[in-house]
Amino acid sequence: MLRLADVVRLAWTTALVVWSRVVAKCRMALGAERGQVFRSVLGSAFRVISVGVMLGVLTSLATNRVISSQVWTVATFDPIALISGVAAIVILLLHFRRWV
Repeated sequence: MLRLADVVRLAWTTALVVWSRVVAKCRMALGAERGQVFRSVLGSAFRVISVGVMLGVLTSLATNRVISSQVWTVATFDPIALISGVAAIVILLLHFRRWV
């Protein structure tokens, strides 16, 4: 079942990449600047990544109490993991701003 989920995720990601390349080529053909196309592609990628990070944080916060009640060495709140997630988003934003 996990393999099927991996195949579906890979197919979905491939379809999104192909679609974004087609859209970028069409926008360039219609006269869009390189920065506008780059901003559009990275903006859509950042939206997908940020939604995934938010869902992951919410899921981890929701399931932490259940896991910590079953496993002794797991804390209910791990600030290092949350800070590293926020740092990853900030680094991604700074990197994105540099290219635009």
